Amino acid sequence: MLLDQEKPAWAVDVAVRQATARNHSCTHLLQAALRGVLGSHVKQASSLVTPEAAAFRLTHIAAMTPEGNWLGSRDAVNEAIMQNSPVTTEVMGLDAARAKGATALFAEKYGSEVRVVTVPGVSMELCAARILRPPVRPAAS
Repeated sequence: MLLDQEKPAWAVDVAVRQATARNHSCTHLLQAALRGVLGSHVKQASSLVTPEAAAFRLTHIAAMTPEGNWLGSRDAVNEAIMQNSPVTTEVMGLDAARAKGATALFAEKYGSEVRVVTVPGVSMELCAARILRPPVRPAAS
């Protein structure tokens, strides 16, 4: 509880923020990989991103199999990470973003101005969340 005239102290745990951003950035790569492997009909239904992991629900017409599309999606994400492409953001109008080819996963969440997150040659999506900059990098082991 704050007393009169006291100011709150805020602190950001940089390691936690970076880990969360890294996992969130991977959801962008996973969305692109799934669309590439399974087809453009695939949509992210929801995700949960924490510093420890990212969980991803998607819409698709059949179950994924380890031998086929699951491994292909995993390999595509790993390849995108190893490309070490720059991650860019740009704010623009929603119509301009769609015309540019940006994927809008949750149409009801966007206003007239949107932020487009691009991993060149991999992904271009509307997103307001924290992403990893520079590129997605594997965690040190």
